[in-house]
Amino acid sequence: MVGVSLIGLWRTRRWGWILALVADGALCAQTLWFLLDYATRAVRNARWLAFNIWEFVALAVLLHRPVRDHFLQRSRVPRKATVPLVRTESGVDQAGKLLRILVYFAVAVVAACVVTAFSLAVFMGQKNGGSQGFALFLYFGLMTGCVTSLLFSLILTLAARKLGPARLWLWLLLGGLLAPGLIFVLASIGKMYGGAGPFNFVFWGPETLLQVWWLTLPAGVFTAWICYAMHPWGFSQSHQTRTYHPLV
Repeated sequence: MVGVSLIGLWRTRRWGWILALVADGALCAQTLWFLLDYATRAVRNARWLAFNIWEFVALAVLLHRPVRDHFLQRSRVPRKATVPLVRTESGVDQAGKLLRILVYFAVAVVAACVVTAFSLAVFMGQKNGGSQGFALFLYFGLMTGCVTSLLFSLILTLAARKLGPARLWLWLLLGGLLAPGLIFVLASIGKMYGGAGPFNFVFWGPETLLQVWWLTLPAGVFTAWICYAMHPWGFSQSHQTRTYHPLV
């Protein structure tokens, strides 16, 4: 599959990009699954890490927007003989834009919970059950960390949109700084209230992660990359255009 996909990429074929994405995604998933069950052995093997890191680099390159648009030919827009005159936004467009924003934040929340659970499972190692421990961490993460993840994605998106959403390094920097900072703030608020009240589920997750706060750094950076990739789609301006045709 890798060999055939390389031929397709060399010939600038769409099927080559799709096949390369599937093959490399399967290799990355296999590597991550191995990390869950044999984290200690994998981390101690520098050659294994150096060899498998290129799978994730290739995946990032394939998903890069210019590469993706090049193979999907999105930049080739057919020319029309009409001139846009008046732009109006209908109720259908507003509903579609709202739906895209909801999907944007839902994906960001799930991504943050998945990466945090994966980091915890790798950190705990085989003594916590490997892949079974990951499923358990993910369940509790979704139950007790979804509010924190939503708050993180909201603050991250607002800050990035204010400072410049087109710069990837800005998203990654904000994500890496905001994730541990938000954990410290929410954990401190939870300790002030003594873990009581109806909002205990909001502060229980940050209080637990405070002991391993450095694990929130990769979760923040990865979630920021997801938000950067989805931001043009989620917050794009959707509108209908009235056109003027010279023959009418």
